[in-house]
Amino acid sequence: KNHTYYKHIGLYAYRTEVLREITALPQSSLEIAESLEQLRWLENGYKIKVGITQGDINGVGYEVILKTLSDPHIVELCTPVVYGSAKVAAYHRKALDIPAVNFNIITDASAADENKVNLITCVDDDVKVEIGKATAIGGEAAYAALERAAADMEAGSIEIGRASCRERV
Repeated sequence: KNHTYYKHIGLYAYRTEVLREITALPQSSLEIAESLEQLRWLENGYKIKVGITQGDINGVGYEVILKTLSDPHIVELCTPVVYGSAKVAAYHRKALDIPAVNFNIITDASAADENKVNLITCVDDDVKVEIGKATAIGGEAAYAALERAAADMEAGSIEIGRASCRERV
């Protein structure tokens, strides 16, 4: 039987001053065990403002985002700022039967509430979602979110940016 497999590709970006600060901290045992440098911040008592881009609106991005952010304890560890669309997120939530995430809708990352899951709208809420299909609109929406997150990172409004996509293998 033939199966289609996908791999998840994640891209993390840090501002130069943030990288300098992270690398000056002692490496933690959890960071060494898991090979995740973000754990160094967490184990040293930092709360990170993380920009999370939606990726392709037809891909796995929203599933990963919604499942992760449905844990109410996530805001104890970081301040998430999602770059995407609450309407597209709701579409994925319903289609995949995932618990609801209450988004705090903001227009600027500097206004993010550290005790909430924040969302900046980067794509028209009326965009057509076709889960599992590669479309030009899906690619354009991913790019728009990435562009906005990169601008906020450059402005110093977020410490870490995260982008993801899927690729057929």
